[in-house]
Amino acid sequence: MPDKEMIFFEKLRNEIRPLIRHFFRLADARATSERSPDYLKAMETTMKTTSLDSAIALKPATERETLNGVVPKVSVIIPAYNAMSYLPATVETVLQQTYQAYEVVIVNDGSTDHIEQWFKSSVHDPRFRLVSQANQGLSGARNTGIAQARGEFLAFLDADDLWHPTKLE
Repeated sequence: MPDKEMIFFEKLRNEIRPLIRHFFRLADARATSERSPDYLKAMETTMKTTSLDSAIALKPATERETLNGVVPKVSVIIPAYNAMSYLPATVETVLQQTYQAYEVVIVNDGSTDHIEQWFKSSVHDPRFRLVSQANQGLSGARNTGIAQARGEFLAFLDADDLWHPTKLE
């Protein structure tokens, strides 16, 4: 018999999938004149085969890894591709959060601008992790971040964006 959390995530997945499809349909409707029928078909196929199943099915808190004995409440996922001109300021806005029960997963998506060296020399907070991979694009980097997340909730932050200090509250 499935546990309560898996039943919850199954219901959540069933509610979210139509919303995501609707969002992409609206976005594509604005650009349909620029899109080929092959592109639209590929987009629909992507939505049908998306890894949303694995993204939503987070492990129960009792099975997740801990950070110094504590399961972070929020996992902040930052996909980064050649974003060194923005990333230090982005990380600084996360460090300034008034809510502190978070972890940060920075996904280096095949960058050539020395993110790994910067991370090793500049980021010393144990809540931050760097995951490097070959370039897979923004969605691939986000999916990698989701797979690495330990938090109960996910928060997405682009490498060139900044947060107000109370964003995670």
